Amino acid sequence: MLIPPTLQYKSSDFVVSQPNWRPPNNFQFAVPAGCKDWRIFLLKGQRDSLTTQDAARFGEDYVKRCRERGMQIGAPNAVELIDPPPADKSPDYQSRLKMREAASAGCQFVLFISSDFSTIHKHIKLEERLSRVITQDLKLKTVTSFMQKSQMLALDNIIYKTNLKLGGMNYGLSLKNAIPNYNPFPPNRLIIGITINQAPEVPNIHFNGERLPPPSVVGFCTNMANFPTEYIGDFIYQDTKKEDLILSTVEMWDKILDRFMGLLDSEGNKIAGEPKRPIPNEVILYRQGIKEGCYGACLTEEIPLLKAYLDQKRKGVRITYINVQKDHSVRLMPTVFNAAEKATLQNIGSGTVVDDQITHPRFKEFFLNSHITLQGTARTPRYTVLYDDKKLTMNELEIITYALAYNFQIVNSPVSIPAPLYVANRYAERGVDLYTSKQSDEMATSNQKIRVTIPQMNEDLTYCNTPLGKMRVNA
Repeated sequence: MLIPPTLQYKSSDFVVSQPNWRPPNNFQFAVPAGCKDWRIFLLKGQRDSLTTQDAARFGEDYVKRCRERGMQIGAPNAVELIDPPPADKSPDYQSRLKMREAASAGCQFVLFISSDFSTIHKHIKLEERLSRVITQDLKLKTVTSFMQKSQMLALDNIIYKTNLKLGGMNYGLSLKNAIPNYNPFPPNRLIIGITINQAPEVPNIHFNGERLPPPSVVGFCTNMANFPTEYIGDFIYQDTKKEDLILSTVEMWDKILDRFMGLLDSEGNKIAGEPKRPIPNEVILYRQGIKEGCYGACLTEEIPLLKAYLDQKRKGVRITYINVQKDHSVRLMPTVFNAAEKATLQNIGSGTVVDDQITHPRFKEFFLNSHITLQGTARTPRYTVLYDDKKLTMNELEIITYALAYNFQIVNSPVSIPAPLYVANRYAERGVDLYTSKQSDEMATSNQKIRVTIPQMNEDLTYCNTPLGKMRVNA
């Protein structure tokens, strides 16, 4: 069993003793965010009884808790009920119009309280990108439940997201309790998660009448922000010629290194001058989406392309490339268990690792169960090291991977895979959502409607070239 990491809050360290933990009383975020201008928009259905006065009272509790966690935030500049759209307009019309008005007035953040049956979430996120106003969408039942029961843990979960979205970091990560005098997260080590999703078929018509195929969406998340354990990400659209392989290596890594080295201003524009920090000399890459039959192509195409790119930037960058699989047939179970117990006690525990006997005959490989299994049999991810010229030991690989599962920052428990890869999946999903929302966007201008090629969508829909690129907007 592996030992959990230490979580570093603003003024105290917290040693995790069990995989579902409660932070220390009165803790404050390691890096509290702030916001000067924000609003609450109430979007309710005909049968919903929550009023703007109720929303305002919730806002008071929300602000109080944000301040207790160290955030610099005042009362909302407005609490508004969103009217139903005109009969000839789409359901998202009124909400997006309000967002544009707020953006023009200098608003930085909108907290939506939406009907449980609202269908406009994806279009709100499209408008978030277009208007560059950060949004958080709460279900009305979540707010109602809090107001009835005053569940402060539920409110904390909401605020965890808010702090990340506004550019903060909830806690840092250390392994000093597990391996004294060992720092797995030095400032010159870049750790990244990458995954690929396929966008669905939608009517994507070029202005010349040609029907364009849907793109692949590469989601990535890495420690390119201000601290070695602070992770932000983005996505990039690419051609679907080889849907399992990354074809957009140069474009993606240019974005990553510009951000990592501090060569982007607050608006996401490239700036001249010396970098604030050098190119990393180590890269640990967690990759999801490669089937075993594609290992050969990955070793002869994707990895050499990455090595060649990094060699142009800095000679001797060491790469550790790990493929992560969850959709395999191997299941790990305790040899003895009580069938009457709940699933969490019948399954293997968080931190269980196996690295011999059932592993790959050619590559270094391990199975690591980092999460808590709430029902059914645990699906333990398999980690296959396809390339490693850093020559990390198996113990280092396992303890780093396990520690990263504790860095999701939104829930007080580890996730099933390293947080950078987990968040990369969410960015890939966001890229798909923005692509499909764009195709049905009734509020798009004539010029926006014809910008449907991959380079145009990368310019219009990704985050790196906007102020949103410096924070984890999809938290």
